[in-house]
Amino acid sequence: MKKRTAALCLLLVCAALFASCGGAIELSYENGAYRNEKSGAAYVMAPLCYRAISRLDAEEIAKIVGTKSEKVLYAIEGLDSSLWLTDENFDLYHSETVTLPALWEMAVTRISLCLSGAYAVPVATIERSEQIADVVETYQRGTTIPGNQIIPQPETRYELLFVASDYPGIAYVLEYWKFAEEVDVYAKLNADGSIPDLYPGIKSEITEQGEAVFHLGKNLMYDRVNDCFYAVGDVLESYFFTE
Repeated sequence: MKKRTAALCLLLVCAALFASCGGAIELSYENGAYRNEKSGAAYVMAPLCYRAISRLDAEEIAKIVGTKSEKVLYAIEGLDSSLWLTDENFDLYHSETVTLPALWEMAVTRISLCLSGAYAVPVATIERSEQIADVVETYQRGTTIPGNQIIPQPETRYELLFVASDYPGIAYVLEYWKFAEEVDVYAKLNADGSIPDLYPGIKSEITEQGEAVFHLGKNLMYDRVNDCFYAVGDVLESYFFTE
């Protein structure tokens, strides 16, 4: 175990006193961001697909005022607090100078599977680069199914946390829905009686009632921000639950 020297302890005390004297800066919403006019700091709340996975409760950096209830923003472990902050719900805030990376731009190194409601407690994790690339590719280029087309409720709902070493302390979040029965989506046939090309790559056929039916399988990946699904078959099952 490392020993703290007297000098180190003194430095820590001084740092704590300095932080307490400075206090959290106040931010008010103006022109699309939470701003402090005196310091020029300005933060934007990120879309909910981005989330902090750590929070330094002892480092209260800013406080949002002018709303029904004040909200404290904290530093995130491993990230510059002038650029990245989080609140008590792990919602992510970033400087308006920051351009958020798309998932496929993050160089993901790990995907964790977590039960919804059991935040950041992984059920399983994958770290093999080819598996990660496959999942990211499905999201980037896969066929999307609008959320309003999926009627049944899932039997089990997970969260997928995509983590990259270049962005410590934050994750990109998608969901993984598992259904008890196969999920089907129906559509009208084309005027010539053919199946419309609505969902390329998805197995389809014509029903006895003269409709097109697309078979999505029992497992879907869900993008809550854009409200769309991706049919993933048994791929995630094999990655997460098969050694």
